Amino acid sequence: MIGIKPKVIMDFLDNSYYRMYAGHNKLPIPPIWPGKRVFIYDRDFFVPDWTKIIDEILRRKPSSIQPIHPIYCKTANNFFTLRQYDKISKAASIILDFNIPLGETPILMKKYKNKFLADIKKTSNIYLTLGGTF
Repeated sequence: MIGIKPKVIMDFLDNSYYRMYAGHNKLPIPPIWPGKRVFIYDRDFFVPDWTKIIDEILRRKPSSIQPIHPIYCKTANNFFTLRQYDKISKAASIILDFNIPLGETPILMKKYKNKFLADIKKTSNIYLTLGGTF
């Protein structure tokens, strides 16, 4: 490990790494050092009991929760519920995959305009797929 400072290595090792589900099996939450980050490896962030899992992780007082993969929000409700958790990294890539026809996008944006403007900043990594699967 030439060129890597021991503190960087120790910081890396002190973080926690977690996968919520393996197939249909829920995995136990690993030990989490208070004030350290938790990296989540699931490609599908919205597993059936994801809010309970996040609440349990937050009880262990991590500095932040960092998803490794982009989070695909299939509904606006998923997005707004996700953003209520302050410890989930705001730098996480979020893809709004609402699967609506292109012509209905302005309607959706008008309906949620103020909520989106309050939450999405210039530095946010939020993406909107246009046209859905049509």
